[in-house]
Amino acid sequence: MLLLFVAACGFLAAEAIVCTPDMCKGSCPDLSGCKGTVKANGGFCGCCDTCVNLLGENEKCSFSFLLGVPSSSECGPGLHCSLKTVTCVKAVKRQVALGPCALKLKQLQTGTPMLGVQTPTCNQDGSYKSVQCMGSVCYCVDSAGIEIAGYRTSIGATDFSTKNCQCARDKEQFSKTGMLGQTFTCENNGNYQQYKCEGSVCFCTDDNGKMVGTAKVNIGLLSTLKC
Repeated sequence: MLLLFVAACGFLAAEAIVCTPDMCKGSCPDLSGCKGTVKANGGFCGCCDTCVNLLGENEKCSFSFLLGVPSSSECGPGLHCSLKTVTCVKAVKRQVALGPCALKLKQLQTGTPMLGVQTPTCNQDGSYKSVQCMGSVCYCVDSAGIEIAGYRTSIGATDFSTKNCQCARDKEQFSKTGMLGQTFTCENNGNYQQYKCEGSVCFCTDDNGKMVGTAKVNIGLLSTLKC
């Protein structure tokens, strides 16, 4: 069967129409009675316009292998010819998965507006930003957008511009694991302090709680750590 198919394709290619310079010298047909759609330059070798019949859903369609041979029919708007069924089927739109924050935002935008309902702030990937604000108050939230207690600040507070809530988020997430042995030293705005302790060892950290430098001290000598 494969050899037969290859042979057929070779025959069709050999029989393909060759467009010569004088091919378009003849007159074009009258398409005033076209019941389908007129396709510009859709005739042989693009010489004339042609009438194309628009097929409906589940109607049989075809694929032309002959070069230069125009198709007399095609699937209508919103449809395409399926290679599997050789019929016109609806084009399936791929659903893009939304993050929890983007999904919540979409629900609020498409639903009935309600006074007092907070509009969430999302990251580009659709997740919740760690800092959410309502009115003049901003606070830390976890990955599900739920407020983490104890980290509210005013928009006018001097530390608001650097508020990232990373320490509050990491502490909240670690507490849900039920594990012990890691200490989180968060500032009142939810950011990491300049140091972090794991067990009995403390060291300097950046805004994301990552170790800075190589200096480490016992927790009892924390006051001697210079960050």
